[in-house]
Amino acid sequence: MVLLLNKTDKHNDLICYLLNFEHQAIAMKLDLIEESDIAITEDRLYQAIGVIDYYSRNSDEESKQIVIVLSSILYTYKQNHWTELNQFLVIVLSRIGFAPSAIMVDDEYSNESKTFSALNSFISQISTTLNQLKNEIFIDKQLYLLTDFQKRIWEMSSESKFLGISAPTSAGKSFVILLKCIDNIIKKGGNIVYVVPTLSLINQVVNDFHDKLKEFSLDHYEILTTYNEKRNSNIIYVLTPERAISAYNENDKPFGDVNSFIVDEIQNIERLENEKDERSKILFDSLIELSFSYSPDLIIFSGPRVTGLKSLGFDIFQEVSSNELSAISSPVTNFTYSILKKGNKYFFKQYSQINNDCSLIEIQNTDYLKIGGKQYD
Repeated sequence: MVLLLNKTDKHNDLICYLLNFEHQAIAMKLDLIEESDIAITEDRLYQAIGVIDYYSRNSDEESKQIVIVLSSILYTYKQNHWTELNQFLVIVLSRIGFAPSAIMVDDEYSNESKTFSALNSFISQISTTLNQLKNEIFIDKQLYLLTDFQKRIWEMSSESKFLGISAPTSAGKSFVILLKCIDNIIKKGGNIVYVVPTLSLINQVVNDFHDKLKEFSLDHYEILTTYNEKRNSNIIYVLTPERAISAYNENDKPFGDVNSFIVDEIQNIERLENEKDERSKILFDSLIELSFSYSPDLIIFSGPRVTGLKSLGFDIFQEVSSNELSAISSPVTNFTYSILKKGNKYFFKQYSQINNDCSLIEIQNTDYLKIGGKQYD
């Protein structure tokens, strides 16, 4: 993604100003450059509000990313007298379908009643409420507020037996998949088989399920990370592909009554044609084994920037009721930084999701700088 150069030069000037401000602030925080008094000027604040408002009225993914990045910078470096900024950010973030991000900038949001603080304008209150209402879901009377993309996942997973999801890690796909699994076992019962590629992800998914089971008082469900031949009901299996396929050595139908089957981080399967990639072959074999023995109510394949998931699902499960959903935007701002050496000088580089033309700041303080395990003075 690059800056929208087909838009006005004033917009690009303001975007570059705020990105550079963030860049300098981080460089000072890391003691890479000398401390100085920097602040977003009042004129730049008003310009930023205008630019954010402009892009929040567009529906394309690039515009949404500009809104989320600029909003996060203003919120991070807001000054005490910017008393109306939070309300403005709640309005624009709700407008672009990122209501969960709006929760983060509303200091008076109530977790108990799931309500935002009141807005000064009645029209803004009505508009923001309508934008948020369309993304509300209820699970056993418990309210959740989703992004536009998460709401589409929720709806399509209710309409289709198979759903392929391609989106960045920060798009929130795993969270809404978790909610759908909980909703399914509340309404239909049955077991869940959730396949992830690594042991570290097993721990993360187990913790997420544990919290939700506790929240909904589903005490009769147990989370297992290996096959247990003594249990066949009310189980959530969280397994690596290796553990999933090894279960078939013990039983032709090892996982009991499977309600939902989830494969997260399925992008590894794209390396299937690589003869040296054993893990992708094991993952594929585990999917084939499960397709022979089960026909779950819901099957989800999910991963970042994966193509052809709908076709893959049909090839394995022969499921006609299939859909595929993709997104490139995220409700989270991502900045990446690195250090570059040019000659005898070192530079601090910034990358962001709205500008691939990264900026450079020359590092002034190199006394403690280490690159490649070596000390540079």
